[in-house]
Amino acid sequence: MSEVVPLMIGTAGHVDHGKTSLLARLSGGAPHADRLPEEQKRGLTIDIGYAELRFGDRKVGVVDVPGHEKFVHNMVAAASGIDLILLVVAADDGVMPQTREHLEIADLLGATCGVVALTKIDLVDEDLLELACEDVRELTAGTFLEDAPIVRVSSETGEGIDALRDEVVAALESAEPKTPEGIFRVPVQRSFTKPGHGTVITGVPLSGTVRVGDTLEIVPGGDRVRVRALQAYHEDVQEARAGHRTALKLSDVAWRDVRRGDVVAEPGFLTEANLVSARFTHLPRRNRALVSNTPIRFHTGTAEVLGRLFLLTDRKLAPGEEGLVQLRLDRAVVFGPGDRFVLRSPSPQVTLGGGRVIGASDVKISAGRSRLVNRVRRRERALADPESTVLFHLAEAGLVPTFRKDLVRLVMRRMDEIRPILDRFVADGRVVAIGEKLIDGDAVKAGRKKLVEQLDRFHRKEPLMAAAARTRIRDSLGVDDAVLDLLVSGEPSVEPVDGGRLRRAGYAPALSVEQSARLAKLEGILSEAPFATPRENELPGMIGATPDETSRLLEILFDDGRAVRLAAGVVLSGEALARAKETISTFIRENGPLGPADLKATLGMSRKYSIPLLEWLDSARFTMRQGDRRILVGEN
Repeated sequence: MSEVVPLMIGTAGHVDHGKTSLLARLSGGAPHADRLPEEQKRGLTIDIGYAELRFGDRKVGVVDVPGHEKFVHNMVAAASGIDLILLVVAADDGVMPQTREHLEIADLLGATCGVVALTKIDLVDEDLLELACEDVRELTAGTFLEDAPIVRVSSETGEGIDALRDEVVAALESAEPKTPEGIFRVPVQRSFTKPGHGTVITGVPLSGTVRVGDTLEIVPGGDRVRVRALQAYHEDVQEARAGHRTALKLSDVAWRDVRRGDVVAEPGFLTEANLVSARFTHLPRRNRALVSNTPIRFHTGTAEVLGRLFLLTDRKLAPGEEGLVQLRLDRAVVFGPGDRFVLRSPSPQVTLGGGRVIGASDVKISAGRSRLVNRVRRRERALADPESTVLFHLAEAGLVPTFRKDLVRLVMRRMDEIRPILDRFVADGRVVAIGEKLIDGDAVKAGRKKLVEQLDRFHRKEPLMAAAARTRIRDSLGVDDAVLDLLVSGEPSVEPVDGGRLRRAGYAPALSVEQSARLAKLEGILSEAPFATPRENELPGMIGATPDETSRLLEILFDDGRAVRLAAGVVLSGEALARAKETISTFIRENGPLGPADLKATLGMSRKYSIPLLEWLDSARFTMRQGDRRILVGEN
């Protein structure tokens, strides 16, 4: 198989300027690009046609587009995969309306190089030929074809064909080929069936690589299909890539269920949307400014859909100006961030301009919603490269962890392509990993600062409480437990406390003289009758404090281990608990399993206290229940 150049050449120019016949000459007798009987009968290209050019042992695909104004929509559908433009201008006509419009569309869709063919030179004299050349130079001034060679040719006589071929080869050498990076996706240009072959779709892949046997997805719709066979330029291949004119034989789908405008892609990456944020450039030669709510015809890839344009940064957009817009489409279409698009007016059908898709919008955006408009701006800046896109999505997620596999989908790159980026970001601290989830490093820093602020606020509001409930801080930060652990573990000024609580490191409750006296009195009451302490609701009256203050004073004792709450209303001093554990341990070792009645005999403790004590010791894994008695954990 000949080497296939991963580039596509596309013709452009007015109807009847000789695009198709020129391709026949350049291809050296290759099959004619016109495939429809009506096209061949009328000698008029209506739909997208294809041919191939061979240069030694290399070949490159060519897209032949219709030049008639009625079929400009087909030209736009073809132009999405074009890298190099062959602009065709007939010497006897000069620059015509579709010459100008085709060049504008090619420019809007990102073409960066090309060659101009001045055809039908056998029909004019030298003076008219020079006028036609001047006409072309005036047209291309200020465009990507400004410095392109203008080659004079005749498809009838063959004059200039070799020179044109040489210039096309030179342009191909300087053009940047498509790379196989990213997910595989191909906008569908044709879908048909052949006896014994099933469903076949054709198109020019925008990115990625596909192999025989791969599973793909048709979007919109989400139907899964398998690649049964592949062809690149009519030759069977095992693999095809971006920039190759490709035919895919698919299983599990009827050809009528795949249409021009659909995209066949790796599963799970693409979704459709009808709210699109974009950067739009209004063509300079338009004669009036655009305003919000302008009817439009939106073209991207091979899709075409009606909708309306809304300006996000201006009240109006004059010819030649650019700005952020939201496109509200009548039905959902499929696109990727950064994809090129063209806008045309529905009636009369003229090109208004075009630009780059920024992304799908969740809500309708108007110029007054500055927060949403600023988010669109940030998202646009993130289109620069995969690294920027990763950081944008993580920054947008804040402290909500993002799975690595979800980032792969958002960036539209395979895991093997994005993994080195993620690993590098984790290594340099720009991203923090929690297992397979990732968080923006700046969000973690901000989260730790907010954690400290929340605890400071808590300590000011509750000066008698040694620590805040973990759930309280977690909910105030709006994070899950894993993220809270991450914030705490990296913040030395915060420390965890028994009972699932948090405090500023070294914090101790600040007590007044009166509160210190009440605390001492409370501790004395618990020690007076260690195994028959008052119920918790009796304590406020006994120390002369409110229930809330008493509860906070008890928390101080709990934190220091000077008291323990066995159950609702039952509190023992720390000394009493230590004595009870020692007595129970000795009893069990000398006498075997212990029951509640044994505590009454050894400690004088009634069932009102012994049952809560034993259940607490069970929960602390000091004892373990066997029937209605207890043994020591680890000694059964």
